Amino acid sequence: MKNHFFNPETPFIDVGLNDTLLVLFHQLLETIKLGTNGYQQIISGIALQILGVVNAISMHESHDNDPIRKLTSNAKFLLQESLEAPIKMEELAKQLSTGYSKFRKSFKDITGQSPNQYHLELRLKKAKELLTSTTLSISEIAFKTGFESVFYFSKIFKNKMGVSPKFYRLKE
Repeated sequence: MKNHFFNPETPFIDVGLNDTLLVLFHQLLETIKLGTNGYQQIISGIALQILGVVNAISMHESHDNDPIRKLTSNAKFLLQESLEAPIKMEELAKQLSTGYSKFRKSFKDITGQSPNQYHLELRLKKAKELLTSTTLSISEIAFKTGFESVFYFSKIFKNKMGVSPKFYRLKE
């Protein structure tokens, strides 16, 4: 309050659908859930990161009125929220009130990846995190990251990472 980060006249900061904040919030919850030694210090750090992102948004980022950027931002947020299930991009486009072709082209223009590729990268990133920070089985991780089978998960993981999930866990 003394540094005017929070203002009593405007106590709310509209951050929109920010995927960075979503990731940090999920990290915070996961860290609390795991409750490993020293988790209080880790969640303090994550909370400070969240405050930093909120501060940056409130001071520097104007809310983008570009409908394409807004569409992509909303899509990234929804994709981040659906790591545990495969997504039909046509249905996502419909949910965002746009046609699939326009959605796919716009998304790729902004992110450099197709929506499917972006979602796959998010799921693999989550899988790597679970492999190194939990004792969940490979099949549980495959399920938690929305893969249809352990075989398919292992195949995709090895194709993208160069090593099997089991070997990735051992070397990390």
